[in-house]
Amino acid sequence: RELSRGAEHAALLREVLELQAVLVASGMAVSVVPQLALALSASEARAAQLLAEAEALVVLPGALEAVEAGLLTVEQSRTVIDQLRVLPLPDRVAVWRRLQTRLIGAADGLVQPPARLADLLRRWVIAQDRAAAEQRRRQAQQDRRLEFRARADGLHDLLALAMTGPDRQAIGARIAA
Repeated sequence: RELSRGAEHAALLREVLELQAVLVASGMAVSVVPQLALALSASEARAAQLLAEAEALVVLPGALEAVEAGLLTVEQSRTVIDQLRVLPLPDRVAVWRRLQTRLIGAADGLVQPPARLADLLRRWVIAQDRAAAEQRRRQAQQDRRLEFRARADGLHDLLALAMTGPDRQAIGARIAA
């Protein structure tokens, strides 16, 4: 079942890319997403998501084929896209090649839930360019903040965003005390 689902999804992504090429060639680049939505009988949000997914996979050599052949599930392919998007294309391809080698070398495929695959790819992304990873972390820490939200039941929610592990523990300990 998963194999046919992957093959159908890969075929859909290829159709999206083909239709995009036709629209761009005929001077309708601005209306690609609405036209895709119309052709697919889908919302514009869904059409945009499929287009972004197709564009992200097509630049990774053999990625669409991996989904089609069942080496990657649809969910795993989305995890690959999400985790690799922070890298410039040459590094993205290098990490993809590493995963591809692992997928092909696994006798019964890389059957991992997307969360475990994400953990693996996060480590590989960091290892690919440690300096850039450190820069991304510093940038993310600049978004550090606390948010408070009132709830209808009279209680409040506290959200601590972009915290380091020690800061998270300190906040938790302070609240618990």
